[in-house]
Amino acid sequence: MDTQLKTVYVTDGTTTEITWENTAVTGQIQISKTSEDYNSMNGWPAGTPIPNTEFEIYHYRTGNLVDTIRTDKNGVAVSKPLPLGRYKIVESKAADFYGLDKTPIEVEIEHAGQIVKTAIPVWLYPSTLEVMDRAVETAGCKSRSEYLEKAALFYAGYVSGQDATAYLPPALASVLRGTVQDTENRICRLLFKLAVELDMVMNVLAAGMEISDDALHSLRGRCVQNVKKTSGSVTLDKAVEYQRGGI
Repeated sequence: MDTQLKTVYVTDGTTTEITWENTAVTGQIQISKTSEDYNSMNGWPAGTPIPNTEFEIYHYRTGNLVDTIRTDKNGVAVSKPLPLGRYKIVESKAADFYGLDKTPIEVEIEHAGQIVKTAIPVWLYPSTLEVMDRAVETAGCKSRSEYLEKAALFYAGYVSGQDATAYLPPALASVLRGTVQDTENRICRLLFKLAVELDMVMNVLAAGMEISDDALHSLRGRCVQNVKKTSGSVTLDKAVEYQRGGI
């Protein structure tokens, strides 16, 4: 309502035209978008403002689209001035690593200059929440956030493979590490002993036998092929059979 007094001059014998312009009474809608729980994809904890989420605002009665807004770095989006009335807000585009929540939110602008504030947390599938709630109790966690944080650390250790202790019990990791180390040491000792024995055998054979260079070269080629063909399964019996003229 414009209560300001205005002066009008009327001249005798003329018609004075008066134009009175009314300014629409408006308000605004403000949306705050935050993460409901810890997000393992980007590492944002619960309550973190989410930027780059788009919302469409519709007039409740006519269904006409009146504005499209996007959240800023603080997770806040503000509409243009809108006439008093009821409106429906629908999320039209989710931010990266978040699901789209198409549940409409109804708001009403009731007086001039009013900024209707609406907080919208991230939505998760009901089936996901059910599975998570059962697991929270089993894992002994006090909240969904605590459970999600532990689950994210476990999965991160699993996919990275850089730190096995991130998802293996410390006692089991210690036993496995010790077993692998003992096996490695044992294999190294056996290989060294085998190399020494093989060197002794070759020297004894070389000292007691006379064999030409051509025959030695040919024998080496045949042995290489034989080892490849049998995948290393070579026995003394087969070698003796070959040397006696067998196949």
